[in-house]
Amino acid sequence: MTAATRYRLAARLSVNGGSYSWNPHAVASTAVALPNPGGATPAITSLNALTLQDDLLALGYAWGASNQNIPICGGTAPLQNAYFVQNIGTADPAAQYRVLGCGLVAAPLLAYAATGQAGYYLDTQGSGGTYLRPVDFGAGPFVPGTQSVAQFPVQAGLTDIGVDPRGEVAAIARDSAVLAAGAVAAVPVADVQAPAAQPHAGQGTRIGLLGNPVAVAASPSGAFLVLEQANARVQAFDASGNPVPLFAGQPSFALQAATQPVYRDIAVSGDGLVYVLGSQNGGTAPSDFSSIYTIPTAPRSAGRPASMRLGSPSRRTTACSHLISMR
Repeated sequence: MTAATRYRLAARLSVNGGSYSWNPHAVASTAVALPNPGGATPAITSLNALTLQDDLLALGYAWGASNQNIPICGGTAPLQNAYFVQNIGTADPAAQYRVLGCGLVAAPLLAYAATGQAGYYLDTQGSGGTYLRPVDFGAGPFVPGTQSVAQFPVQAGLTDIGVDPRGEVAAIARDSAVLAAGAVAAVPVADVQAPAAQPHAGQGTRIGLLGNPVAVAASPSGAFLVLEQANARVQAFDASGNPVPLFAGQPSFALQAATQPVYRDIAVSGDGLVYVLGSQNGGTAPSDFSSIYTIPTAPRSAGRPASMRLGSPSRRTTACSHLISMR
């Protein structure tokens, strides 16, 4: 991975008569924002999650839509503004196709481990708490569960979640700058018996605190990486909320200065590459997502800094991201 590395469009998911397929001849989208939903026509209102279970070749995503008139999950009352989750296979779409046949009243969060076979969604509907429930991979309906492997306070206001395949979970609350982390139960249990994640961090600029956290992801080493908007950095924590010196002996690294930067998401591949999604100048044009620079990261075999790229969402690239290596 170098500054010259480019990602190119390989295929685009298409649907025809209810059947999904990966179209290798499709043209990349040039859209940078959702259209104004408005009116009585069903329309997508939000894009809430995107996660990959690489070992099982499963892609999970969640979104919100208006004018749905679909039964609420766990009841029969029709829901107009609803949220959904869906799985699709990255090799054979039908092999991992799962769709939710009911609507959720709150935006769900998805977190699939990059390796192994772990995958979870955060059920935000309950009045007594917010529960992390396992995803049953394979073809068939996506059925909301009644057991969980971890729980968070209902008032936490969680906005993103990351899962370590070795059995730990971390979630962030953007408004309160809280990192909630803890162990995942080995098997699903009743909600009241699920392990409770503990709150850490808080608002601030020093190491160990967070400034407007945007996203969190687990690394292969077990550290949780938090992307911070206000502090323009990525910071590493363990499941007890302690900073981890993951980047050349430091627990954080600064992101490149930009005009009107907006940091959107972070992900870590199974081999340790970190992807940071962001834009500048308001993110209204594809060119707002492009920048190349180099920073020092955790030492590699030669002890040299790794290159990072913030790609442009055009026909030549499929992601707008910084890339760093922790190998």
